[in-house]
Amino acid sequence: MKSIYLILLILMAFSQAESYGQSRTIKGTVMDSLTKEILPYSNISIHNKKDSIVRYGYSNENAYFSITYNENQEGVIRFSHLGYKVKEFNLNEFPDAVNQYNFSLVQDANSIPEVVVKADSNIVIKKFDREVYNITEEKTKNVMDIYDILKTMPGVVVDESTKTIRFKGGSPEVLVDNMPSAYLYPKLEMISVEDIASVELIDRSALFGGSGQGGIINIKLKTKKPATFSAYISGDYSYTPKDKQLYKDETFLNLNYLLGPFLLFNNLSLNNTREKNHVDENGTINMEDESFIKNSKTGLSSENHDLTNYSGIYIPGETTKILIAYGFQDYAQEQSNTIDQSISGQLISFSNKFNSLNERNANSHYYLGKITQSFKNDREFSFTYTNARLSGHSDSKTNVNMSNDTAGLYADSIYNYSVVEKAKSSTTLYEFYYNHPFNHKWGLNIHGTHFSHNYPENSFQYLLNDEELLSFYRGAAKEQSNSKIGINISRKLKKLSLQGTIDYKYNKITGDFVRYVGTNDTSINVYKTYSSIIPSARITYSLNKINDFYLGYNYTNQPGDPEDYLSFVDKQNPINWYSGNNDLKPEYYHNAYFRHRFIKDSFNISTELFFKTTHNGISKVNFPIDQSTFLTMPYNLSTNQKIGADISLWYQINRLYKISFSTNIVHTYFESGDLQNLAGMLNNYSLNIIRKQFGYNSKLSFNYFNKKTIGMSFWFNYDSKEVTFSGWTHPYFHLHWAASKRFFNDKLFINFNIENVLYGLFDKKSTYDYMGVNTDLIYDYTYYKRYFRIYIYYMFKEGDRGSKDIKI
Repeated sequence: MKSIYLILLILMAFSQAESYGQSRTIKGTVMDSLTKEILPYSNISIHNKKDSIVRYGYSNENAYFSITYNENQEGVIRFSHLGYKVKEFNLNEFPDAVNQYNFSLVQDANSIPEVVVKADSNIVIKKFDREVYNITEEKTKNVMDIYDILKTMPGVVVDESTKTIRFKGGSPEVLVDNMPSAYLYPKLEMISVEDIASVELIDRSALFGGSGQGGIINIKLKTKKPATFSAYISGDYSYTPKDKQLYKDETFLNLNYLLGPFLLFNNLSLNNTREKNHVDENGTINMEDESFIKNSKTGLSSENHDLTNYSGIYIPGETTKILIAYGFQDYAQEQSNTIDQSISGQLISFSNKFNSLNERNANSHYYLGKITQSFKNDREFSFTYTNARLSGHSDSKTNVNMSNDTAGLYADSIYNYSVVEKAKSSTTLYEFYYNHPFNHKWGLNIHGTHFSHNYPENSFQYLLNDEELLSFYRGAAKEQSNSKIGINISRKLKKLSLQGTIDYKYNKITGDFVRYVGTNDTSINVYKTYSSIIPSARITYSLNKINDFYLGYNYTNQPGDPEDYLSFVDKQNPINWYSGNNDLKPEYYHNAYFRHRFIKDSFNISTELFFKTTHNGISKVNFPIDQSTFLTMPYNLSTNQKIGADISLWYQINRLYKISFSTNIVHTYFESGDLQNLAGMLNNYSLNIIRKQFGYNSKLSFNYFNKKTIGMSFWFNYDSKEVTFSGWTHPYFHLHWAASKRFFNDKLFINFNIENVLYGLFDKKSTYDYMGVNTDLIYDYTYYKRYFRIYIYYMFKEGDRGSKDIKI
């Protein structure tokens, strides 16, 4: 217990957390000292005696501001504006909160601060690694929640049904006041839009190197005195009439308690998912000169139960923020699978029936520690440590009934096989960066990461007719890690911004595998290391206040998993064998990223292009051994190219009506000469090997929201025909509808959805055409069925976890 108190005292010494007493307000207007013209969107900040920022804000479009601070605060108030000298006054000069003051700034031709772009009522501050969008009162009018705010950010795409976010080509890391939202705000709806001061769109490549893909969204909050106690409770329930059962149900509870400078929090989530899926497959299998007809029906029912809890301590200091959190997850899955298939040819015909039951239980423990330190002149340090430990057990048992329909050739057979897996694994990540702008033209960034994933215990037990098969038993201890450290230099030249990064990367792959063949043990060791220099560069060009361009490039590598290098045919699944490849090489690839944005207050459009190419890409090749058995192996293919595009648009027709559109396009091409050689080795020359993959999906949503009445949304999802390596998927169309309403001063929120309105009019289908197998598949998954969803939450008290107070 003493050690806990000692840790808390040390954290208090670092935090510099402020106390909340009586407040004092300074109000006024910022103007030019000579022309007396007003200076809208000037920066206003209050600094303590250590020159640390205590409060921060902007003047509005009329150059008026109002900023509040603790009356016991000692220090200065500082004013700055693009092209003007910084001016500051002692706080003691403003004892009267009633008066309004005029503050005059002097022009400075030699001063070039960060670029401030004003598009209509938007304020955008462009820094070396991020863009800061000020959230004005106008932006928060007639919006449902924080997701409606994020939709207005250029290049940010929000999925209406799942509330997932896409930014710069993938799922971004979302922060709230520089801390992971997954711990402090697992439900972003917990954040009141009136409390948002700004949204930072951060280029992760500027912090850790890269071509420009990958982003971070940092939501900055205004501050008011945190409530001593606050809570948030929500329920999310979906019902599928076709399955006659609840599809999903989730209950979530958040509790916060302010104890001096510490904010204690706890987040509890209970999730249950139930699915009934069905697949019909019909087609042919071609082996040399023989052809077989395949018909298969698959039924899959599953139930997943998930209990997750995160708790921790958050210390929101003036310049130092500290977060320490612990979480655990208990997961259970029960899955039953039935396959009824028949394969018939001229000489041989037989049918198989598979009935399997899979049970999986796992528990995980999560540890997080993060500290951020802000200095004057935008210097910043951040360090994060995360660790996840998993312990799992799974038991899979399959009953097989094989009936021979050709008399006299083969006997019928009935058997069962089981797989029992016990696994322990851990994942560790260290990550740090330090930003040091020398001035408004030059900036330095130093960064480093270390990631490791290891399995200290990973064992399998295989049984046939309840008897252990030693020849298939496997025990493994494996680890995969990579470390990277690098430096980034930034340079601004008027409308042009340049960044160059050099990283040193070190990969290590190890594994100690044990195979039992008959009565003999076979030990196989894997030990691979790779080191390389990773260069990357990025260029940004601002054509004008509403058009900008971005181009990035990097050259890097990615090795395979430890089992990818293990040259041993694993036959634990009688119909799907797997083998590694000891000759496998890392995948070396060039990666490029391009973006163009057109940004206005009521309209923005973002176009992003991604390009990746390699001459030795790693792919898992699946080919038939006979008419019922397949072998999968990893290979380096000669050429692999991927081109993608993300296009997103947001348009506000008026204050009540808004439109969002996004589309994601992907095209992949590879030369498959190596696959053709494999086909020759198999004496299978009738292959139709597809060398490209192409497809796209589009989403269009219409939103109406009026706080006085009700909000409504329609969104349409269209998945095009997607050509894949092994066939293609057929086009598919979704339609969804939602209505929502707030009550009791926005404390209570109710949302009702109808998902997949057009279910039954379109089939979800695909075609498999690969290595001599040609079949058509029709999917009837719970995910594609019509279901009804209701989402309710209630906020007992609003607490903002101690972020900064900004009053404009």
